[in-house]
Amino acid sequence: MIYSKLFFLLIFFTNIEFTYSAVRKKSLIYGETGRLRSFDPYTAHEASGHRLTDLLFDGLVKSGPGGSYLPSLAKTWDIRNAGTQVMVKLRKGVVWHDSKNKKSESEEFTAKDVITTLELLKNPKSNIPNSKRFSIISRAQRLNDHEIIFHFSRAVIDPMRYLMFKILPDHLVGASDFIERDTKFSKHPIGTGPYQFVGFSNIGEIRLIANSNYFDGVPSIESIIMKNYADQNIMSQALMYGSLDLVTYVSPRKIDEINGDKRLNTVPYDALSYSFIALNNKRKIFSYKKVRQAFSYAINRQEM
Repeated sequence: MIYSKLFFLLIFFTNIEFTYSAVRKKSLIYGETGRLRSFDPYTAHEASGHRLTDLLFDGLVKSGPGGSYLPSLAKTWDIRNAGTQVMVKLRKGVVWHDSKNKKSESEEFTAKDVITTLELLKNPKSNIPNSKRFSIISRAQRLNDHEIIFHFSRAVIDPMRYLMFKILPDHLVGASDFIERDTKFSKHPIGTGPYQFVGFSNIGEIRLIANSNYFDGVPSIESIIMKNYADQNIMSQALMYGSLDLVTYVSPRKIDEINGDKRLNTVPYDALSYSFIALNNKRKIFSYKKVRQAFSYAINRQEM
């Protein structure tokens, strides 16, 4: 089991500096490996899809320092009855990306959107990985448009980690029985996040624009373009030649080379993921102990 520490690159130009600041920036172009087929937070299984949908959708809460939780679509919450219930008060005035004004009930985020999303996630027919993780939430009880009580099937030490799922709009997916790929919504997602989906090109470029109605403030970068690359080395070259402003991953073998370029800055961060190698023990060849040992001895752990 190998815990991942990833690196991403930020390139600085003389006239634009892509940092978190109050100054508005025109655009950011970043690279990913692999082409996405769908763009909603549940059928986009790839890591690049998760990073993209984090810009488009919000959950009730988000991760904070030291394993804490910060408000997002949930304004406050109260864990009750020894961890079997969580009372959540939702943020008011949040609108979906397709809203034309703030007066339409269908365009404002409410408890109905949360309940619809949870029902879709719990449906065994939904095309999402590990959907059983939501089975511990027995039901969501709507008190009013902005208050919900989540009921758990048993006491949970950390119930908030089950409430980090991204919320989908009831007015667009409420008629669906389950979540699946290749739907109109998965090809043109609508969320409440800091960026809105504009579209994708035939070569796989995805374009986003800042959400001017975002409840947590308008993003400082006006537009984002995600470009996909079949080869990581080609993506790194595109960064070096100035075609990209940022890449989300750098091979450890290239860290020294990248750090030698004064235009670039590497930022290490801990990923909430791990990688492992497992042998398929259903294959007859792996029923022999010495074969399994040979594979284990052949793995260069230091290099990995």
